[in-house]
Amino acid sequence: MISEPRVSVAIPTFNGMPYLAEAIDSIRRQTYPGIDLFVVDGGSTDGTLDWLKDQSIDYVSLPPGTPVAHTWTAATERTRGDLVTLMCQDDLLYPTAIAVQVHNLQQSRGAIASVAQRDVIDAGGHVVKRSRGLAGITAPEIDGSALIRQCFRKGTNVVGEPHVVLFRREALLEHMPWDGTIPYLLDLGTYQAVFDNPGARVAIHREPIGAFRVSSASWSTRLVDQQLKQMRTWQRNFSDTHEVSRREALESSLSTWGQAQARKAFYRMLRLRKRWTSA
Repeated sequence: MISEPRVSVAIPTFNGMPYLAEAIDSIRRQTYPGIDLFVVDGGSTDGTLDWLKDQSIDYVSLPPGTPVAHTWTAATERTRGDLVTLMCQDDLLYPTAIAVQVHNLQQSRGAIASVAQRDVIDAGGHVVKRSRGLAGITAPEIDGSALIRQCFRKGTNVVGEPHVVLFRREALLEHMPWDGTIPYLLDLGTYQAVFDNPGARVAIHREPIGAFRVSSASWSTRLVDQQLKQMRTWQRNFSDTHEVSRREALESSLSTWGQAQARKAFYRMLRLRKRWTSA
């Protein structure tokens, strides 16, 4: 009988309360049995460490002021499972998430990771968008370089947040550390390092296995403008190192601008929604 692979779920945190408790509860509710959970904290001052102690949760505390990329790297390097996923402190996994991702990797032809869709929730946990991510990808498995090129063409991270990506540990560790050069694309930068290589394959699951939380702290036009600027920087870097057709270049430019406008409209909708529900 072949044993099931061990899965490490690592949560990098910084002032993660009050959502951290809900995130960890979603991991504890997983139907998959072989999960190691731990937290790497980057110097929280909001009671996170006291709460982790009270809950008897395995954690490591880094010095205050530790850069985000260093926290994520420390979390990754501390994993011991055959498979690894990292999860932001305010996101959620649905109960069968890990089981589904493990199954996808077991059924694949040597994929180094499995990627799924996710729902988008507001600060109160209400779903505001369903089945997001993997734009234009319908095949059950895709070449890793093609997946990253799709991010370039669509002007956004079509892969999604790290909690919907289950990596084979050795494939992820080979490309450490996490690169914080382009802060809002910390995850995409690492996806590119891992996936954009000859022979790399990624399993695709076109159903949501978790939720990405958009809090009120994100609802700013200024933030969208910063994200737009950083995506264009990433795209220029991609163009400098890859052969890009004129059509792809035009599509990427228009898509990036369109994504920014859609994000601004979404944030306006969230502000109005909050006003209506609190009235």
